[in-house]
Amino acid sequence: MALSDPQSVTINSVAKSLARIETSGRQSVYMTSDGAFTLKVSHQSKSGRIRSLVRLDQVKDATDPYTAETVQSRASVWLVIDRPSSAFYTATEVDYIVQGMAGYLDTAKDTQIIGQES
Repeated sequence: MALSDPQSVTINSVAKSLARIETSGRQSVYMTSDGAFTLKVSHQSKSGRIRSLVRLDQVKDATDPYTAETVQSRASVWLVIDRPSSAFYTATEVDYIVQGMAGYLDTAKDTQIIGQES
């Protein structure tokens, strides 16, 4: 079962519409019309576990501060949900953990992590 098409991601208070550009097995890829943002959602089952990956990439042209040349640069954020394939966790229990992580990663915490604090 696939997610709805298109998907929407809000970046800096601006909603980005990402259309499905690829579906293969348990993976779908979505992209903005300008190619700046790509969202990948995939699932793997292995050794009694299920791993779900949600990955958001941004590609942009930036000026290299040393050479003043324009270069393509990429930033990515990934979330992996790893759980047993058996009934040890309900979908609701896993969602509680996901929501806990989402709440933890507020702007202040993101800034600290991006600043390489641990």
